[in-house]
Amino acid sequence: MSSAARRDKPLHLGLTLVGFAGVAGVFLPFTYDYSPLRAVGESDLWKLGAPFFLSVFVAIASLRWITSGRFSRAERVASYTLSVLTAGVILWMWVEVIGPRPRIDDWGFILIPPVTFLTAVFLVIVGSINGGARGFSPVAALQVPYLGNCLLLLIEFARHWQLGAWFSLITASAYVLQIFLIRARPGALLGEVAASGIE
Repeated sequence: MSSAARRDKPLHLGLTLVGFAGVAGVFLPFTYDYSPLRAVGESDLWKLGAPFFLSVFVAIASLRWITSGRFSRAERVASYTLSVLTAGVILWMWVEVIGPRPRIDDWGFILIPPVTFLTAVFLVIVGSINGGARGFSPVAALQVPYLGNCLLLLIEFARHWQLGAWFSLITASAYVLQIFLIRARPGALLGEVAASGIE
């Protein structure tokens, strides 16, 4: 294992452990005493809360990638499917909000959901076509919808954050740093080089 690989693996493990804050955040109030867990139990709020549960799958996928350095075909398919479905839920919520409010001046609701959906689809398509078993793209595909939904709600409820919102912000920051770290190593996203230098 190269010296660069030795540096990367502890960083990824550390960021993954920080990302576990998102798992706790599922149970903590995000805003107005509503946690994602409570929100998914209500018919008009479940679309806001459901994407936060991706933190559980991101944690599992990240640990899998760090420890084994590869994903099976079934794991990649499951990751990509969950990513697109969740991004679709966010887009569905966007359509419902934009529909009755066509003159909305909130850039968050205008831009973030469609960009999130398109990014998730892009990662799935490129990862499916070019990604090897060792690529990070299944993890990134799960992180993107979480990031989009989290950013959207952090902006919308900026003056009403509760503990869960702070935990979600910590998680989102860890995801962004992990993606940037991967991008700094050309080929790692799609598996052209082994994950974390594991051969």
